[in-house]
Amino acid sequence: MQKILLKLLGSYINVMTKVAPGFGAKQGAMIFSYPVRPKMKPKHKAYLLENKAFDLMFDHKKVAVYKWGTGPKKVVMVHGWQSHSYRWKKYIDQMDLSEYTIYAFDGPGHGLSEGYQMNLPIYGNILHILLKRINGADILIGHSLGAINCLYTLYEYNIRSIKKLIVMASPGEASDFGDSYKKELGVTEETFEKVLQYFEEKYGYSLSYFSAAKFAEALDMEGIIIHDADDKIALPKYAKAIHESWPESELILTKGFGHNLNRPEVIEKTLRFLN
Repeated sequence: MQKILLKLLGSYINVMTKVAPGFGAKQGAMIFSYPVRPKMKPKHKAYLLENKAFDLMFDHKKVAVYKWGTGPKKVVMVHGWQSHSYRWKKYIDQMDLSEYTIYAFDGPGHGLSEGYQMNLPIYGNILHILLKRINGADILIGHSLGAINCLYTLYEYNIRSIKKLIVMASPGEASDFGDSYKKELGVTEETFEKVLQYFEEKYGYSLSYFSAAKFAEALDMEGIIIHDADDKIALPKYAKAIHESWPESELILTKGFGHNLNRPEVIEKTLRFLN
């Protein structure tokens, strides 16, 4: 059923970019940046509400920010596409909250945050705003889209204060999302070009600008890159490319954990690196 709906959306965008090119391209770009909000269980909501710290305002929408601990080392955790901040609970439960102050936030269209549009320029802008709001951080931890968002934000805003960075299951090139978009929706090449043109005019960058390996070239802090050899969503070759671009990094390749990486072994490696 979902595949049929995606193809219908693609057909709609194909038609609209012909009869009303500007409007059709805008609609196509909105779909490109539209996450399906993940369903939250009562335990997810209860945990996040219990640890809600404040809301950031972005584009007239509330972005939910959470906080744990009161320690001197500040950590910011950044979730991936169609996820939310509950994914970090297992990590937080094992961290010394007298040593760390931990922040996490739900991206627009995710978790308890408002909105419905999210992409790297939006996500990176919010991370940058949060870092300024909390007067910087010592450690960044990102998973999936959250991982490449950490790389993008440090590069785009020339942030040099981070001491440690953990990159988990990062995508490599935004162009891969474009290929997936074309395939899933069945849009024509002509339609896709118009969508890309709208995206570039709105955000000031083409998709080719968003490259994890390129962003990693600017990193000078120590860090680890954790990626699973069986990851079918973010290919392992991108972890290797990030590692080659980032001299102070260590590459850890797991086997059989998949994209999520939310396993005790990964948590242990992460906390060992932090400590």
